[in-house]
Amino acid sequence: MTLCLIAATLLLIGTASAVAPDAAFSSNTTSGAAPLTVDFTDNSAGATGWAWFFGDETYNQTWTEVNGSAGWSAYDHTSVVMPNGSIVLMGGSGNNDVWRSADSGTTWDRIATTPFGGWGRQGHTSVVMPNGSIILMGGEDSWGDVYRDVRQSTDGGATWTTVINNAPWTARYDHTSVVMPNGSIILMGGSDSGGSGLNDVWQSDNYGATWTQVTTTPPIWSARYDHSSVVLPDGSIVIMGRNGDNDVWWSDNYGVTWTRVAEHAEWSNRQGHTSVAMPDGSIVLMGGYDNNPRNDVWRSTDNGTTWTQVTEHAEWAARHYHTSVAMPDGSVVIMGGLGGTDEVWRLETAGSNARNPSHTYDTPGTYTVTLQAYNDDGYNATRQVITVTEPAPTAAFTGTPTSGTAPLAVQFNDTSTGSPTVWNWSFGDGAWHNTTDVAARNATHTYAAAGTYTVSLTASNAGGSDTHTETDYITVSAAPVPPVANFTANRTSGTVPLAVQFNDTSTDSPTGWNWSFGDSAWHNTTDAAERNATYTYAAAGNYTVNLTVDNADGTDTLSRAGYITVTAPTPTPTAAPTSRPVYSGGGGGGGSTGGPDGYNVGGDSAVSKVNVTGTGLKSFIVTGRTQSSPGTGIPPAPGTPYQYVDLVPARFEEITGATITFTIPQTWLDEHGFTPEEIVLYRYNGTAWEALPTTIENGTGTAVTFTATSPGFSLFAISGVEQPEEAVTTPTAAQTTAQAAAQPTAEQTTAAPAGKPAPGFSAGTAALAFGAVLALGAGGYLVRRR
Repeated sequence: MTLCLIAATLLLIGTASAVAPDAAFSSNTTSGAAPLTVDFTDNSAGATGWAWFFGDETYNQTWTEVNGSAGWSAYDHTSVVMPNGSIVLMGGSGNNDVWRSADSGTTWDRIATTPFGGWGRQGHTSVVMPNGSIILMGGEDSWGDVYRDVRQSTDGGATWTTVINNAPWTARYDHTSVVMPNGSIILMGGSDSGGSGLNDVWQSDNYGATWTQVTTTPPIWSARYDHSSVVLPDGSIVIMGRNGDNDVWWSDNYGVTWTRVAEHAEWSNRQGHTSVAMPDGSIVLMGGYDNNPRNDVWRSTDNGTTWTQVTEHAEWAARHYHTSVAMPDGSVVIMGGLGGTDEVWRLETAGSNARNPSHTYDTPGTYTVTLQAYNDDGYNATRQVITVTEPAPTAAFTGTPTSGTAPLAVQFNDTSTGSPTVWNWSFGDGAWHNTTDVAARNATHTYAAAGTYTVSLTASNAGGSDTHTETDYITVSAAPVPPVANFTANRTSGTVPLAVQFNDTSTDSPTGWNWSFGDSAWHNTTDAAERNATYTYAAAGNYTVNLTVDNADGTDTLSRAGYITVTAPTPTPTAAPTSRPVYSGGGGGGGSTGGPDGYNVGGDSAVSKVNVTGTGLKSFIVTGRTQSSPGTGIPPAPGTPYQYVDLVPARFEEITGATITFTIPQTWLDEHGFTPEEIVLYRYNGTAWEALPTTIENGTGTAVTFTATSPGFSLFAISGVEQPEEAVTTPTAAQTTAQAAAQPTAEQTTAAPAGKPAPGFSAGTAALAFGAVLALGAGGYLVRRR
């Protein structure tokens, strides 16, 4: 740790006695990055007290009332602080007594009753000289007489002598005066006996015994009174405000030339305010009158050029014509004033009063550190500059997204702290982005190739740099490869029934296969073992075949229009020809009815079950698909259709008949005004709709179940047909029994032996069908109930 011994630049505020302190200090460092902690060591000789100002004080502490009724005259007095830290207050508002406080204004003793004559003194000024004596100048008495005398006390205000009765300057009051570092007195402005303002400057180099008017060089401040003035540690003078103005003037040559540093300061036009120069070189201005008494506090750290409001409303009451002093310990004491009676308030401003303090600087900047060392014989100050630089930033960032498929665009956002000014990005694939533009500190980068990438950000400023690295931060997968659909068939033409073996030859690993064979049949699977399909076309025609394949990366469809051509077989005469269309496979095989309960129907239609007679039915399946309309070229079914159903069978040789079970919700019947007896199942025979014998199976509950007999499968319509009352016949029990007896028996539905043509419908079934046709022809329909 390097100790920096500070050569003291002394501002002699108190006595020049040899026993006054010689302020000096050292620190463990004079510069560094924030946060910077500095350890200060006092090296002063003879000091008993210390007031440290670290250069970042705010002066916004709370004022404390130390005495609510001191006993002296309330306003228009003058006061000074002595080398030993005691306060001496003189005269004011018709009084000419002298009071002293040895405890920063807490208690007071009157030490002189009428040292200036019997008529009192107000609007006068006083200063403490380097030898500790007090010089008092001018003022007016209670009768309005204005003075230009100079008086001196060498015992702290207890006794006074007249230095000169008639100084060469005009008799005046409400002026200001300061003592300079070389011991000379500068007196400025004020009001003459006629109440006119003055703007002259006078100087005395011998404790007020003789005076010389300073030859001022224009510009100079306008004539004024009730203003305030201070002398700063560098020996410059600042004069502030006046009756009706808020300008600030500065002189660095004992008042010879003046510069207006603020035409209109941030505080309002005012008079009767006070100001003090602090050990750290700042000026504190308090209260005053701007058509209303004020209790605000303002501070300037640049010789009065700019001002910051420390407190809008201090704890003490608004006032003017008060006095204030800066104490050796760095505190400010304000006394009396119009509006404040004879109370005393104190503000602690020093950063520390410890002998060897430590202080942490959190904000970059240049700070002037002041140590004011004091004892009972005086006080002085020394200064040192501490330079605090910006800390190196802490680099940080986020990226969104951090994974995906190529090409992958990632938005990188800088979240670094510590105010970086330079950003250097490395994206891990050889690309980078460097900038000093804060608006461009974030970056968007696109990764073109699959891989895992490490991303780094280096953030820098004047204080240094920092790098943050995220290893394997971005994961890029290969671009998705959707499958490409393709298929072949072992044959593309033939006669009915035509069995075709379809083979999937799709590429790029599909995981789902959806076949459409062109006649409303389909085959869907996610099982690779079932991706190929065998399908038998039962009717002549040209069929478009589609295969849609998919995987996690996408979907593709191959459609081959007119791919399969099926022609009708050469008719073979039979003993019992029939005009009813049937689905047949042309081969032998045992007949089957699907068991006593029939075959369940797949799909989404109202048909739930069919009983089928025919051959080659061992693996028989049937699917029911609903249609919103009958389709192109097919007329609407009679009546009010509930549903169009396309029943598509598969895996059979020949179908000779079927009983179809379907259900209609009771709500639909109620909504359309139909009774169950008015429901008919129609079958489209290729040229027209034909009614099928329809029977009510179960009419209880929320739905009605029906059965109907059909010579085969095709497009059906479940329809409600309103019947004339006379045409509606409700079957009797005997009729129902007779009709039930007419249903095919197990023997009647048994298929013919292998190689033989399958039998047609039984005589009973045919009779039922014939009766239904006759009923339709008559304009009515016979519906049976069991």
